[in-house]
Amino acid sequence: VQRSSNGRDFTNIGQVKGNGFSTVRLTYSFLDTNPMAGTNYYRLEQVDFDGKTEKSKIISMKMAPSAATHSLAVAPNPFSQDITFTITTSQENKALVEIRSGSGVVVLRQEVTLKAGTNTITPSVANLVNGFYIVTVKAPGLNLVQKIVKAN
Repeated sequence: VQRSSNGRDFTNIGQVKGNGFSTVRLTYSFLDTNPMAGTNYYRLEQVDFDGKTEKSKIISMKMAPSAATHSLAVAPNPFSQDITFTITTSQENKALVEIRSGSGVVVLRQEVTLKAGTNTITPSVANLVNGFYIVTVKAPGLNLVQKIVKAN
């Protein structure tokens, strides 16, 4: 995954491992956890097993300044054993991280101290059963929400 501020000069911002050749449609996702304020240009560069590369068409997204200050990325999602939350924020804060089951029951509650910038949290999720969950990160001026799925 590549990003540019001008639509010409791109830098790599992440990578998603492919599943190889398939006769069925496969979907992939990637979250830019630190978008620039203003217009962000994105493209994909696919690298085949033989080293051949192909670039996608360029798309653009305009980010408001406030939209670029806080984010929550979860990987992998779906997950089977371990999961990592990457929280990006513009200010230091104590935050409450919760995971709720699909029925709304809190299955994990953890207080964390977030520093300005990127923070990584690896919660203990070994006891969770297969299903979908909602992750929330709450602090003064911060309310991030993301759906996650556990599947073995």
